[in-house]
Amino acid sequence: MVTAGERKIVEVVVMAKGRKPCAPCGGCRQRLVEFAAPDTPVHVCDPKKVLKTMTLGELTPLFFGPKNLGKKT
Repeated sequence: MVTAGERKIVEVVVMAKGRKPCAPCGGCRQRLVEFAAPDTPVHVCDPKKVLKTMTLGELTPLFFGPKNLGKKT
């Protein structure tokens, strides 16, 4: 994404096989915090349907992000 010149994530889909929602891992969450706003929708899905939708802020409360470094988002 960054190599292609993009700097903003506007929506996320996490796809996993199985019945339980599979949330993004810690490394992915950190990248999301760096490139997406707290109100960015995150959809966790299985191959057939959306299992749960939440905002990035709901997924990562009390996150460390650009604001902690004095940067504007």
